Amino acid sequence: MDERNLKELAETLIHSADEMRVEWEWYAKHIKPRAAEALWMLEQPAEKRGRTLCSVAATSANICANAHMHHIISSGTPWFRYKTADNGSAEKYLNWYANASEVTHDYLARCNFYTEMHETVLNRVIFGTGCIFTEEGREGGLNFRNIPCGTYGFADNEEGQVDTLCRSFKFTAHQAAERFGEERLPEDVRQTLGRGSSAMRDKFEFWHLVTPRRSFHWGSETKERAMMPYLSLYMYGQGEHDIMEEGGYAEFPYMVTRFAKWGDILWGYPPARDVLDEIYTSIKTERNMDSLSDLAVYPRLFIDAQMQGETDFRAGGKTVIPREIAGLNLPREWGSAGRIDYGKERLERADEKIKAAFFIPFLQMFSGVDREMTATEARARMSEQVIACSPTFSRFCADMTPMLGRIFALLYRQGAYQTNKGSEPKDLFQLRADGEHTDMRKPRVAYLGRINRAIDDAQQESTDAALNSVSAYVQLTGDASALDVVDAEKMVRKAFENAGASSDIFRTNEDVQRVRDERAQAAQAQMALQAAQANNQNAQAMRNAAQAR
Repeated sequence: MDERNLKELAETLIHSADEMRVEWEWYAKHIKPRAAEALWMLEQPAEKRGRTLCSVAATSANICANAHMHHIISSGTPWFRYKTADNGSAEKYLNWYANASEVTHDYLARCNFYTEMHETVLNRVIFGTGCIFTEEGREGGLNFRNIPCGTYGFADNEEGQVDTLCRSFKFTAHQAAERFGEERLPEDVRQTLGRGSSAMRDKFEFWHLVTPRRSFHWGSETKERAMMPYLSLYMYGQGEHDIMEEGGYAEFPYMVTRFAKWGDILWGYPPARDVLDEIYTSIKTERNMDSLSDLAVYPRLFIDAQMQGETDFRAGGKTVIPREIAGLNLPREWGSAGRIDYGKERLERADEKIKAAFFIPFLQMFSGVDREMTATEARARMSEQVIACSPTFSRFCADMTPMLGRIFALLYRQGAYQTNKGSEPKDLFQLRADGEHTDMRKPRVAYLGRINRAIDDAQQESTDAALNSVSAYVQLTGDASALDVVDAEKMVRKAFENAGASSDIFRTNEDVQRVRDERAQAAQAQMALQAAQANNQNAQAMRNAAQAR
């Protein structure tokens, strides 16, 4: 595409979020208001403020987002493992990829990955769509940036994967000069740069567009950004959208994750959309119950007109009343009756539906609930509920996989995996169709988080049932040949990998073969010793028999 078409594409993508802004603002107001909005609400007079936040929805969103962080991408334990893309060489290069996984975990722990990812996951849960940007740090390593919802637009390729995105962000003139260079700045930005404090205060809008190049000649070994498969354009967001910088990426740098998909709609489907009425009911009921509580403490009163300004409502206060109105039973309460119990029942029903929409009952299976039952009972209950919520968590892992591939490529090009030099997989690169350039083969990713293990357990129940049946058959008949169809070594490795065990415990293929050879030699030596002992015993028996004769 020429420059004009690229500018039109960027503008179209930026404005594609406009159709969702009303809905997103509703979620922000009632579930997760920004700090400035929350403070503004608190500063309003009590009679005008009212209740606008649904605390149950806000708490449920936080729990669901924290579950992503603690049970899928936990910073304290290994939560993924790289594997070779070639199943035929999986065993050969198992330890190399396991070591690369541990190096990657170390890099992620030392950068801003987990803090930025938490913001992204919150956007995913509340607004249905989250976005994060992955780049190389200024001094090597990795750097991540959460992209706020409403500041970007994107498009899918034919396989439904995001491959084009344009985001809007703001720089001061000082920041823009540092990023792009003063000579590239538009005239109005350059003028602000020379106005002292305005250069640090006034902000200008810029766009970043990333889209596939239609034709390119690229190999994983190149460093020329103009030859890379993804075009990168930084442009001014105002006026004629002047292009500030042109570059490229070897991999798509943005990850867009959606809570759920609905038809052909690009934007994610958030859980709150299923319980909009319940959220409104919760807010309204809480507001009414607040009013009833206020009436119970400060009831409405009828007072005689002659007593206005002379009634003392303080504790221990005394009010002198004329004798002619003493029998009127004034002052007295009026209009303060209400059924708080009905409100509580209505509120509980709404809150239960809101929690279910955010999968809170399922997530509670990972907390104190499972300690009150046996492991078998806990697993059975997890299996029942995991089927309902596994699609969104599986989608999150599928969205994460391309980003983990980009992280792998970035660290490999930086030499982070050089400790494995000499044992590098031979199939890490493959020749392109042009016969001249090579592509890095992105590794497969296995997720080891607690929720993923629960999903795997639910999917493996049929296999476990089959193994139990076969084991019962072997015990009954004594015929162990039925187990010959099962690869015991793969089962053991799979069990340790799913548990997130360190790669240090695994022997190399050479060591495994050496141990097996030693075991075979020891078995042969034992057999030879037993045979020699048997021969000696037979010879002694023959000598004893001869002496007896």
